[in-house]
Amino acid sequence: MASMVTPKKDRNGTYYIRVSVPQKLRDTLNKTELKRSLRTKTLSEAKRIAPSIIEELNATIDKARRQHESEAQLSDSLIVNSASIWLHHSLKASRDNWSNQLTPTIDGFTAETDELSSLLSLAQTNKDSLDELAQAIQQDIEHTLELNDLDVPTNSTYWELFVIEVAKAKIKLIETCYEHFLQSQKFIKFKEDIFNLPEYTPPSYLKEEGGSSTSSDSIIISKLYERYCNALHRRIPNSAKQRISSYRSAHQRLIKFCGDKPVKYISKKDIVDFRNILEQLPRMPKPAVNQLSLERQIQLAEEEGLLRISPKSVRTQLTAVSALLEFAVNEALIESNPAHGVGKDISRQSSTPAEYYSADEIKAIFSSAIYTDNAKPKQANYGIAHYWLPLLLYYTGARVEEVAQLYIADIKIDTDIPHLKLTNEREDQSIKTAEIRTIPIHAHLLELGFNEYVISQPATGRLFPELSQDSQGKYSYHVANWLSKYIKNEVNISRHNLKPMHGFRHTFITLCRELGIREDVQNAITGHSQKSMGAQYGIIPLDVMQASINRIPKCQ
Repeated sequence: MASMVTPKKDRNGTYYIRVSVPQKLRDTLNKTELKRSLRTKTLSEAKRIAPSIIEELNATIDKARRQHESEAQLSDSLIVNSASIWLHHSLKASRDNWSNQLTPTIDGFTAETDELSSLLSLAQTNKDSLDELAQAIQQDIEHTLELNDLDVPTNSTYWELFVIEVAKAKIKLIETCYEHFLQSQKFIKFKEDIFNLPEYTPPSYLKEEGGSSTSSDSIIISKLYERYCNALHRRIPNSAKQRISSYRSAHQRLIKFCGDKPVKYISKKDIVDFRNILEQLPRMPKPAVNQLSLERQIQLAEEEGLLRISPKSVRTQLTAVSALLEFAVNEALIESNPAHGVGKDISRQSSTPAEYYSADEIKAIFSSAIYTDNAKPKQANYGIAHYWLPLLLYYTGARVEEVAQLYIADIKIDTDIPHLKLTNEREDQSIKTAEIRTIPIHAHLLELGFNEYVISQPATGRLFPELSQDSQGKYSYHVANWLSKYIKNEVNISRHNLKPMHGFRHTFITLCRELGIREDVQNAITGHSQKSMGAQYGIIPLDVMQASINRIPKCQ
């Protein structure tokens, strides 16, 4: 953005910013351009002030654009469809806990819709009631607008229809969640009655002479898992929650497969058989199916022709089990890890063209409206994160959350080699591998004014202060979701297996390989583990990484 609009001098030597008004908005603003003095004759000061002024001018243009387009883009069918999309999205988000939309009672939960239904009935004939209804479901209205990237002004002829349709969807959401909640309670009872596995008791000849099967050296799987989780919280507090969440299903399946037996009695054959079971399980089973025994799940998958778990997911599950058993080794509970090497023969699929961007697609993304016409979200304020994030991902190969969570203190501009530090040192930061790493800043980012943007932000603040955390503590979720839709719908890049934000990481690694950049240097930049023993010794100097990164071709 800083490369598109730069400070200019007037006849008195004072710098100013000028932004052209798009042709279709000139009647709305009654201007062909917006101009604002920076009130300084010093270029460095002008560059420092410019970004905030540009933001204000762009906000004025965006407001005019919304005013111009809002009525033209709306229709009855679009309004009804937007509420339907919100309902579908909310139901999907409620699957893990149907009671989130319900009202707590002494006996459990209930579906409280009477008051909302009464307001809905009155709102169709009374404007005051419509305002009251809109206030009651304000969060749902805002979420619907953001989810559909819509702008429905309160003075629009469509406002009444919009509020009523969202209210209907809200009532439907509560009623549907209640039905699912009741059903889930039945399955929990069913599981307790039928599938509650007894604690494993080894035969007497396996017990230590004069000892007990519950001694510290024969700890059962579930107790080991508790110790493992506690250890993660102590050792990697910033990423423990994410690690535990991603590993939980594997440990639950292991217990379901072989019983909650002492870890010392888990054999290599147990893990091999477990791997063979995993490969036959259905992919993403419904909650009802997930409650069944593993054998019954496999039978259902065969009978109904369901897709099976992917090789990558099987490897992930085995990695989780291996990590737990490796922890047992380190705790001196078992002598060796029976899961070691079990997943070695599972096929690994390398990146396909569907997962990374071609040179033409990169050019299309970085010459699109975000970079030429100041396009931005209509309903949300992400500052200019939507502008810098794709650039930073393309030139660093980093994961989107690693960049979105950066603080200004993590960025070193005034050094011989400007660089970023991807870290998990703060409570709201996490790194997938828990390995802090430093990445030089590509020369083109500096040409585009990234250093000026960094300097313009408070030194103690975050790089993108407008980004807020989602329910999982992720700063990137909402802006990444918007950018993914933008790349799909506005840049017209859409295909199976392409994850728009992660696609930049695939692209970076692909370019490194095409350029012949050493694999150990690639791994040091991207945070992948070094594969050879030799590569694990020493460090990769910052100037070596800088030379490699600057070989990545310019995106514009």
